Amino acid sequence: MAATLADAAYAKDLTDDMLPADIERKLKEGLTPTLAKLVSDNFEIASTIDLESGSGFNATVWRGVAGKPYAGQVHVSMRGTSSGDDFLADVALTLGGSAGD
Repeated sequence: MAATLADAAYAKDLTDDMLPADIERKLKEGLTPTLAKLVSDNFEIASTIDLESGSGFNATVWRGVAGKPYAGQVHVSMRGTSSGDDFLADVALTLGGSAGD
């Protein structure tokens, strides 16, 4: 499940007030319909952070729905590189640069 929730972090515009059907619809943009339904049936979004700074960073906190197999579990999924500029910054860090604004 951790890998599926990590993939789900790449869905756009997730919010903590979404209904399961809305979560499923958003997740279908990047996950198979079966996986999107699995996540939306078993998890709610407890919190999200989506920085608009161009860094590409996003974090989503998933909470297992009561009465379902993942009840009581909390998972955090994070998205890093998502744009060309962010990818170039990652390459610069890899080649010995330092993190900057």
